[in-house]
Amino acid sequence: MNRNALVSLMVLVAALASAPARSQDSATGKPAVTIEDLVTYTHIRNVRLSPDGRNVSYLTVRPLLKENLLECTLWLQQAAPGSTPVVLARFQGTADQVWVETGELKHFGGQSAWSPDGRRLAYTGRAGDRVDVWLRDADGGGAPTRVADDYIEADLTGWTDDGSAIRFTTMDSAPRPAVPEDPSVLVTDDRNFFSASWPKGAPPERKLHHLAYNIAARALSDDTTPGKAKGVDSLPGTYKEAGWPAPPDAVKYILRPIPSPDRQAVAFTGVGLYNHRDPRRASRDCFIGVKRLGDSTPPQEFLHTPAFVYYFQWSGDGKQVYALQFHPEYTTVMAVGPERGEVREVARTSHFLMESHWDRKGMSFVAVRQSSFMPDELVRFDVGAKRFDVLASPNASFAAKDLPQVQFRRVSTPLGGGIFGRLVLPNGYIKGKRYPLVFTTYRAGTGFLAGAVGDEFPILPFAAHGFVVYAMDTGESNMLSESGDLAFTRLRERKPLEAMRVLRQELADEGIVDSTQCGVTGLSYGSDITSYAVATTRIFKAAAVSASDFDPTSHLLNSVQRETVLAKYGYPYPDEAGRASWREGSIALNADRVTTPLLIQSPESEAMFSLETFKALRHYGVPVEWYVYLNEGHQKFQPRSKYLVYQRNLDWMRFWLQGAEDDDPAKAEQFARWRDMRRRWEQRASASGSRNDRR
Repeated sequence: MNRNALVSLMVLVAALASAPARSQDSATGKPAVTIEDLVTYTHIRNVRLSPDGRNVSYLTVRPLLKENLLECTLWLQQAAPGSTPVVLARFQGTADQVWVETGELKHFGGQSAWSPDGRRLAYTGRAGDRVDVWLRDADGGGAPTRVADDYIEADLTGWTDDGSAIRFTTMDSAPRPAVPEDPSVLVTDDRNFFSASWPKGAPPERKLHHLAYNIAARALSDDTTPGKAKGVDSLPGTYKEAGWPAPPDAVKYILRPIPSPDRQAVAFTGVGLYNHRDPRRASRDCFIGVKRLGDSTPPQEFLHTPAFVYYFQWSGDGKQVYALQFHPEYTTVMAVGPERGEVREVARTSHFLMESHWDRKGMSFVAVRQSSFMPDELVRFDVGAKRFDVLASPNASFAAKDLPQVQFRRVSTPLGGGIFGRLVLPNGYIKGKRYPLVFTTYRAGTGFLAGAVGDEFPILPFAAHGFVVYAMDTGESNMLSESGDLAFTRLRERKPLEAMRVLRQELADEGIVDSTQCGVTGLSYGSDITSYAVATTRIFKAAAVSASDFDPTSHLLNSVQRETVLAKYGYPYPDEAGRASWREGSIALNADRVTTPLLIQSPESEAMFSLETFKALRHYGVPVEWYVYLNEGHQKFQPRSKYLVYQRNLDWMRFWLQGAEDDDPAKAEQFARWRDMRRRWEQRASASGSRNDRR
């Protein structure tokens, strides 16, 4: 697949993007959630509550489908229901300018930081491709002051403790080479080969500048004590690197450390993997770690739990650490007092919370809230009143949609894995009628039912078009061997697959689904689950993934250094002997037995991982369609890319599981191609008699 072919694919992408989004009205007269609704809802990020709790600043990111851009608006309002927000900055950006491929925001503008007394707000805006730094009074008195401008990026790191100066960092532009470059590229052991391009070594180094703007002097200068901006040097990644004790056969990770207000301690999310060499006893937990600085004592550990803990903040006096804890059916707000070892639950909600930010006294916090059917809204929680108030609801229109029934449901199997999920019944569900079933994979907490991990598989539009969807959470199963035990590593795919088998049968026994019409989807670890299911079973009649990377080619495309990591997982060098191990989960090496039509929608950066699967399935006549999305990373963020990925996944499942086709003229060629695939596939299957279920 050369570059010209990829460009041709994107021409088709652009053509389809102009097609109208289609809704399906129900008997209630309300419109169902459409793919365009999912693509264009407004995200809320960078939430900051003033230390006195009176005001809140936040960023909204609204995708513009037609323009393929993101409209970013930084707001300021009183932290009370019904207050009117004020626009601080508004600008448009590309997905590449706004998002890191893991879903975090870049330093592109739209940050804010309150002064210690809450009277002033520093924030960043954007003009063209440059970032500006601004200062204004919280009460709006006087015009905002632009304190610095014309930066490629700017990261607000906070204020000095006395509130006399704003601190931020910037980066130089990449330097131009002083002499003509060598046009060749030395292939080294750390070079990955899955990228289509061959960049010249490491990217040029860019110098980081620490700057401070003095409020009284109205002067910008170099920050002479930049360490104070972050508070502490970064902690190492693991207990082993830090020299802290850990149980035998355990790895403890240190994630997202934050300093206390007096810079005498640091809190972090700890993740422990225990007995990681023994598949029968292996386990994982999360905890809050608190480390006093300046001595060699190991950290205190609080709240060991299987539920993930994140979004830390210290109280203003440094006596408590606040955090969010994410359970399968609810979110808890926790407070830890390191001095006395106290752990208490501040609040519990059936909603998903993120981006929490507290006032100085710990009496209230603001956060982004989601439910199964409601995307981001800004809320404030009053600790004394135990009450959530909505401050901003940019996605309120979702409340007027026709929505399906959703049930929380665990799945119990002999293999375990702590698997749970949300069973989404079709809009207008009729008891006793059997529906096709689609699985989404990897994560399924209490948040908005958009498109599962990676946001590509449109759960609510699936339900609106007559599918039962099981949004499955398999996070606890995602454990890898550290000793070369491939059977242990394979449990991360076998446990979810066994859960899908069990639930499929349970739902069939309950008269809810047609067990012969079942599809499976996935991105990232979810792609691994889906690829393994396609390679080893015949129970799925359609599958959709972002990549298929269990083939020997994936070993080839990784760096030479990466081979040692793959060997720890249990993946051998794929020579004649090693290919037997790869065959256990490879679609390509089992293509002559695969019976599941597969749709692959790869980001450009990972496209080559799917090459062997694609060619093998084509060789054996198995229906396969492969799209590559240019300028996209592990997750796709361009609005048009997201729209088309959603649409094709919906079309693929409807075609293979329902025999349905969209009558949109722009899709005539697509469905003609798929009908031809199906005709040839059915002829081959009829001739070989190979399509009996292997259960």
